[in-house]
Amino acid sequence: SVATNWDPNRVPGPSDQVMITNGGVYTVTLDFTAMIKTLALGGASGEQTLAVYDSGLVLNSGVVNANGIFSLSNATLACPAMDVTRVFNCAGGTLSAQSQLTVSPLGVLNVMDNGMSIYGILFNRGKVFWQGGEVDVWNAGTTNCGVVLNQENALWDIRCDALMENPYHAGTPFFNAGTLRKTAGLGTTTLDGYLDNSGTDRK
Repeated sequence: SVATNWDPNRVPGPSDQVMITNGGVYTVTLDFTAMIKTLALGGASGEQTLAVYDSGLVLNSGVVNANGIFSLSNATLACPAMDVTRVFNCAGGTLSAQSQLTVSPLGVLNVMDNGMSIYGILFNRGKVFWQGGEVDVWNAGTTNCGVVLNQENALWDIRCDALMENPYHAGTPFFNAGTLRKTAGLGTTTLDGYLDNSGTDRK
C-alpha cells in the first residue's frame, strides 16, 4: 500500500499488470483486498515472495515463475487462471468460485496449518504436499463447483492426519490420475466423499 514502492509511484489498481520480478531476496506484503489485472511473480535470480494475509487478491491471470513464492494466509484468491511453476503456500487460504489454480509440472503447492477451502478448480500437474489443516472442497453442483484434479504424473502427498470433505455433504470430487499417497502421520486421513481413482494410491 506504499505508493513509492512501485514504479510508477502509485498503488497498483484493476488496470495494472503487476510485475514482482526484480532480483534479490524480499517479500511484498498485501494486507488489504486488492484488484489488479495480471501478476508476474518471480525474477531471474534471488527469491521474491508475495505474502497475502487476512485479505484478498482479485485478478484476471497470474503466474508464479521460478524464484517466486506466493503465500496465501487466511485470505482469498479470485483468479480464473493462476499458474504455479514454483511454490504456492496456502495456510487457511480460499480459492474462490470460478477460479482455477494450476500447479505446473515443476510447481509445488504446500497446504499448511489451517488448510484450504476450494470453491473453484485445483488442477495439479506437479506436486501437492498436504502438511496440515482440513481441506474443504465446496461443490453444490451449481454456483460453487469445487473440484480437485490430480493429473497423470502428478503427486498428491499426504503428510498429516486430517480431513478432506465437501461441507455440502454431496461427496468430495477428487479425481486422481496420478499418485495419491500418505507418507507421514500415525493416525487417519479421511477423504470423505467421491474419489475417482484411475491412478495410484498407496500408503
